[in-house]
Amino acid sequence: LTTDKHVDVKKITYFDPPMHHEGIYRTSRVGEAPMEKQGAYGKLKTHSESKLSQIARLDEVFGAVWFTKVRPMPGHVDVTMFGEELKDDVQYCDDVLGKVSRSFAMVIRQLPRELVLDILIFYIVLRALDTVEDDTTAFTRPGEKIMYLNAFHETA
Repeated sequence: LTTDKHVDVKKITYFDPPMHHEGIYRTSRVGEAPMEKQGAYGKLKTHSESKLSQIARLDEVFGAVWFTKVRPMPGHVDVTMFGEELKDDVQYCDDVLGKVSRSFAMVIRQLPRELVLDILIFYIVLRALDTVEDDTTAFTRPGEKIMYLNAFHETA
């Protein structure tokens, strides 16, 4: 932003969410099964239709096979766009994108060459922030998560 014309910087209202929105602050249980999940994770059924019902949608099955096996859509990620010295870093980001996103990975890779790397990296950063925000077991006290989120730009 280049202006604060529409923002009252002297009077900022902070929203203090109730404790159940901030997650559960306990000793980290990394490597153990999660005790509770925040938000809708685990509460919403993700697939209400049977595999047979999904396969019966022939137009969707045809499209999936066509665009993944017969005529894959080439992505616009040029790993040398930022120079040879960053080639491995760009390749790593593209690999991570494929691991953290199934639906957005193909769409992001189809963006124009001028946008694809910016959006790809931005998406990965937002996924990392979302992971920190959603983690309900890694932080032992309420202010700790906020401290990490506020310092994210310095440590990421």
